[in-house]
Amino acid sequence: MARTLVLGAAVIVLGLLLAEGLCRLWLPLGEPLLRLDETLLHVNRRAARSMHILDEANGGDWIQLRTNDHGLRGAALLPRGQELRVAVYGDSFVFAGNAREEETFVARLGVELERELERPVEALNAGVTGYGPDQALLKFEGEQEALDPDLIVLCLCAHNDHGDLVRNRLFDLDGQGELRRLRPTLAPELVSMEAERTAGSGSWIVTRLFAASGASARPLPERDLPYLAWYLRATRAEYLLTKGTGQPQVLSLFEDYWDADLALEPDSASASHKRSLMVAVLARFQATCTERGIPLFAVVIPAAIDAADGHPLRVDRALYPRYERRALTNALGSALEQSAIPHTDLFETLCAAGGDWAFHLEGDFHWSPRGQEAAAKAVAPALAAAFSGTGELPR
Repeated sequence: MARTLVLGAAVIVLGLLLAEGLCRLWLPLGEPLLRLDETLLHVNRRAARSMHILDEANGGDWIQLRTNDHGLRGAALLPRGQELRVAVYGDSFVFAGNAREEETFVARLGVELERELERPVEALNAGVTGYGPDQALLKFEGEQEALDPDLIVLCLCAHNDHGDLVRNRLFDLDGQGELRRLRPTLAPELVSMEAERTAGSGSWIVTRLFAASGASARPLPERDLPYLAWYLRATRAEYLLTKGTGQPQVLSLFEDYWDADLALEPDSASASHKRSLMVAVLARFQATCTERGIPLFAVVIPAAIDAADGHPLRVDRALYPRYERRALTNALGSALEQSAIPHTDLFETLCAAGGDWAFHLEGDFHWSPRGQEAAAKAVAPALAAAFSGTGELPR
């Protein structure tokens, strides 16, 4: 009996070792793709590999993720040649960890621009999950010389980009309304959470595969909770923190919720502050690009809450009569216009036929591969038209 148990245990152990070996050979479950950073709060790791497994409701695909030596998603940069090098900045909508590389907005945009401009295009994915426009600005300023782009495309996420500027504490406005750089610290809780998150990067791949599948994720909250009321309370609390004294501290990197104050209470102090801060950050982005001789084009991506009829969170207009579906995209459009930044608003493109096709609506809310393809097809001609005859794009 004992011998049988020993043999059985040995078979199980050998089976696990074999499974682990095969997983390490075929599944790129490397270290987490992100790490903390003193300047940008967090960045993509360089030359990293990982995998993300979508929920069955969102297709169930196994998405292989990789970054190159510059920390950009995708392959290494091409040797400098005749290609128009386009660097696309933004958050998880740009990084697009829920889509295969060839299905991402960045890859699709490269293909569509080649058709529009009738020349080879190299599209660089400079997106980082969780980024706001402030982080994208500082990232661009720090790596522009190394990447040497011919054109910058800045993707703005209407869902939470205004709020990112407040939560990140990288910039604020002085008494005269001028943009000033802050040097925030990361809350100890964030540092501890990051240490816990990366502690398992060297553990067995079989267990990490289980985590990558989302099987161990927390269940989605019930839809009837008062999310909008919570969002509004959070926006007020975040605004009050900006009025405090002492060293600014970052309390959250990825809790990027819908900008409810802008959408529901547009006259509130927090909403006004967000709009002013966005105008100032985008003005610096444009000024930096102008100073360095690189044209800038912006893309406004609507929130699924506003653009998709099937989104589980609905706004009761009886409770929030000021709500307008385009309030967040319009706020970004206004800020871009004040800095004369050419741009296109994707609201009409992505809300067509109800908008459900353009987004993952089961616990994700990022755009789907179909949404990214439609966006690229809309952006490419708008971008080409914006710079047609200006001589700003190198030949």
